[in-house]
Amino acid sequence: EFYKKNGTEDSISIPYIYFYYMQALKDIKEYEKAFSQLEKLKEIYSTISITDTHFLYMRGVPFFQDTLNASKEILEHSEKNKAINFINELKRNIDEEGKQHLEEFEKTINYRN
Repeated sequence: EFYKKNGTEDSISIPYIYFYYMQALKDIKEYEKAFSQLEKLKEIYSTISITDTHFLYMRGVPFFQDTLNASKEILEHSEKNKAINFINELKRNIDEEGKQHLEEFEKTINYRN
């Protein structure tokens, strides 16, 4: 609400703030806190359900593939069940294109035990 009222064209969108904050937390190895930002991004992708890059760009949402790539280290440092649940929840709520990217991405994750 505040952002809609006070934001400008030059303002960073809320989803990008989550994304950059998640990256910063990951860089200092605060994986649990980074995961909470990743959860916020998951809610955004789940709500809009479309992962097309142009669609996301027009709405100020980080590209889905960029978020997946940024999340790899976070998911690998999270509890295995938590990471798997995250991926499965996301998979249920996004389009087919996103599901394909997510399935390929999932094969690259080295889950911790």
